Amino acid sequence: MDTAKSPTAGTWRGLPMNVNGKVILFLLMALMFLSVVIFDEIPLVLNKGGRHEHLASMRWILLPHGILGFIGLVTGPLQFSSRIRERNYALHRRLGKIYVSAILTTSLLSLIIATVYAPQGDTPRFMFENCVQGSVWFLTTLLAFICARNRQIGLHKIWMARSYGVTFVFVMARVLDPTTFMKNMGIEAFTDFLYFTIIIGLVVPDILLNWKAIFLSKKRAVN
Repeated sequence: MDTAKSPTAGTWRGLPMNVNGKVILFLLMALMFLSVVIFDEIPLVLNKGGRHEHLASMRWILLPHGILGFIGLVTGPLQFSSRIRERNYALHRRLGKIYVSAILTTSLLSLIIATVYAPQGDTPRFMFENCVQGSVWFLTTLLAFICARNRQIGLHKIWMARSYGVTFVFVMARVLDPTTFMKNMGIEAFTDFLYFTIIIGLVVPDILLNWKAIFLSKKRAVN
């Protein structure tokens, strides 16, 4: 038997139902990325002295590293689209393969950059953090791929979210660069800040995926 739809059907507190938390989250992350491009990356490219010369000396590895990282940033959110996964699973798998291939490659390039092309002034502690970040990036992505191959879908989602969280460290570590807080930060404090962003990249995705199980009782989580 058909039932009449209420006038508010399809809305939640005045918002369309398709405007959900996931969409808002990725829009916010997109704005953060645009902020980094505008206030951090473009000025860095236009600067003709200092660090620009160092970056130009390793452009053969920095360029593919940047392109592959950008591919990961763009394709990663699409992996969490239930619409793509349910309506076009083949596309979901292709995008997943593109993401995994890009991140596994660029994470290895980041290790080369951190160890072979470290600029003067970087401390051993800062270099070690870069290696830790690249290693965690590679490992989380590899585990996400292995879980997918073994049809461990629940674990795949968790490790994929962690992988993208570490991918987004690129943005989190730079989005505050224009602020006085970051400009006055020394290399040692910045190293600690980078470790903090890695922790955020690993922990927050778990909370977002499992918030019902964490914060709601078992009965309410099921409902």
